[in-house]
Amino acid sequence: KEHKKKKSNDIAPSAIDIAYPINISVLYNGESINGLSVWLTKDDCDLLVDLSEVVCPLVNFQIPCKIYSSWGTRVASCNELSQNDVVYIMEEDSLFIWPSFSIGHVTYIKHIAMPTKEPILIETINIHPNVFKLSNFFTNEE
Repeated sequence: KEHKKKKSNDIAPSAIDIAYPINISVLYNGESINGLSVWLTKDDCDLLVDLSEVVCPLVNFQIPCKIYSSWGTRVASCNELSQNDVVYIMEEDSLFIWPSFSIGHVTYIKHIAMPTKEPILIETINIHPNVFKLSNFFTNEE
């Protein structure tokens, strides 16, 4: 299954465009199952400085923490979310870990500019521990 990402020239919705409440699924860093459903209200989104300040306490996760999208990008506000998005929660000093969904699953990473102009392909080879095959990550010269 290919994850779909907005084209880079798409404009992120403004708070006015967002339909509240926003439902997101929160998973632990690197996990692909057992997400926790969280509903964010307009009040939640208007009051926060960083999304983690609201979400971390809702899922009983230690603060400070940070939240990443399924594309490996930091998510700091409700403006960066859509209904039913999946986000990953981790300790503030942790690095994002790609989740493994099933052996053979391929994620197409199109938002990172590569010299080859091709999307990076991340194929799951093993689930526990997470092992991936990367394609289009290096050029032939590298």
